[in-house]
Amino acid sequence: MSPLYGFPEGTMFTALCMKCSKRCKQPATVTLVHCPIFEPRLNFDELMDQLDRFEQDATELKARTVQLLTEAAQVAQNGPAEEEEEASAS
Repeated sequence: MSPLYGFPEGTMFTALCMKCSKRCKQPATVTLVHCPIFEPRLNFDELMDQLDRFEQDATELKARTVQLLTEAAQVAQNGPAEEEEEASAS
């Protein structure tokens, strides 16, 4: 079995490389300031939290949409509310 990333086992990598999802890791002895192909690793826990927030937002949006459609159906069936009739009469 070949060593990970082509380096001997136990090799330490730069801090930037440890945060990157690419396989072109540089050893810690290299001074790496910037990497043009840096791609951050995905954090599964953060993705799950974000998915939960999206689900909560979608649920709230659905409830608001149902409420607005119900109100629109009532207005279409019964005409404008009394407050709107009074405002138009003034």
